[in-house]
Amino acid sequence: MNKHLSLLAILTLLSACSDAPPPQDKAAGPVAKAVGEAASLKVVLGIDAVDAANRKVTLRGPQGRVGTYPVSPEVKRLSEIKAGDTLLVDYRVSAVAELREPTAEEAKAPLVLAEMLDRRPANQSPGGTIVRSLRAVVEIEALNPTAGTVTLKGPLDGQVHLKVQDAAVMSQLKVGQKIVVTFDETMIVIVDPATEKR
Repeated sequence: MNKHLSLLAILTLLSACSDAPPPQDKAAGPVAKAVGEAASLKVVLGIDAVDAANRKVTLRGPQGRVGTYPVSPEVKRLSEIKAGDTLLVDYRVSAVAELREPTAEEAKAPLVLAEMLDRRPANQSPGGTIVRSLRAVVEIEALNPTAGTVTLKGPLDGQVHLKVQDAAVMSQLKVGQKIVVTFDETMIVIVDPATEKR
């Protein structure tokens, strides 16, 4: 949970992805793909305190846990957020692997990040959407033909497990082979202002 909250504090929202998909050889047919388990999380957080001068916010989670987090300079309407408001967070992440060798350009730049931030208009409560897309050249570390899964190791030594959609593709893969994976992450954050009691 803290990882997702710190994303709120440090992420810049996704600008357009500058890399077009690599050209495919029409004769070779479509590229086989493996899809990681998509995950999503919706959470409602209470805003206990806002320290605008030091750009920090104190949040209370659904189980009552409290934490104070830095607020990125990308958050432009911090002064409109008050103690008693509620933060609605919708987070989604997925991974898709193209089971093909990387192009020469991809091999030279094995990790490419694109980000975009879309803020809510001034006539609505503060909030926005953060989108990140990370393209990585990874290495197949393990194969499980029975389960139809592939374990991948990335350029930063992290691991991810993916399910191969087409079982026939498993026989074409080998440990040590390099392939291309795209991770997509979306976080929608909306401040729900506290209603004033009359």
